[in-house]
Amino acid sequence: LVLFLAQLGVVWFLSARIYKLSFGVATFESCESLKTLDYEGCDESIEGMNFSPNVTIGAFAFLSCPAIEKTRFNHVDIAENPDSGLTNTATTVDNRAFQHCTGMKTVYFEDGTIGVNAFLDCRNLEEVEILAGTIQNLAFSYYYVASNNWHNSYSNDYRMNKLSKVILHEGVESIADYAFEGCGITELVFPESVTTLGAYIFYNNDKLTKVEYNNAVIGQRMFDNCDILSTFEY
Repeated sequence: LVLFLAQLGVVWFLSARIYKLSFGVATFESCESLKTLDYEGCDESIEGMNFSPNVTIGAFAFLSCPAIEKTRFNHVDIAENPDSGLTNTATTVDNRAFQHCTGMKTVYFEDGTIGVNAFLDCRNLEEVEILAGTIQNLAFSYYYVASNNWHNSYSNDYRMNKLSKVILHEGVESIADYAFEGCGITELVFPESVTTLGAYIFYNNDKLTKVEYNNAVIGQRMFDNCDILSTFEY
């Protein structure tokens, strides 16, 4: 039934068990019409893929779902809400979970871990907002990992150079290598809360003009090849 509804473009989960749900490897791979996911008790006025709090999303779970436009990953602090029934402390989006979701426009992520190449080739992505958590290698890059080696065989057409707005809140703790490589970010406010910095995080953001930097450390080659960056405030 769920797969049938996915082909129609919408999935509703009608049980509170959604709060403990994990999406396995390639659960909805190539469901080309899928664009809406709601869980019991969610705000259905929010359009798109509205994931339940602290969900686990396996590798390739939504691979090649081009109708998805908006994704929202919700969070509940289980220490403050012991009766929530949740077992996961935060959301996990595994490697390449949304690869080739070429219609995606927005990502809103409250807390957890965004995996390696999680949004690889989401080439029409325009806005990412991350409130807290960890961003792993190449999460929003067009470089990709295969057999433990990094490759750059995708053409520039696959770059996420439409991703002009990235909002990183105080609460983001770790950003790994090449996390936003090749994006189209125009202005950036970098939070103080980040304690672990990889290399080349914003490499080749060739539309970036202004950075407000609130951290005490700058990562290795962090803004390499940002060739029109004209203002850096710290």
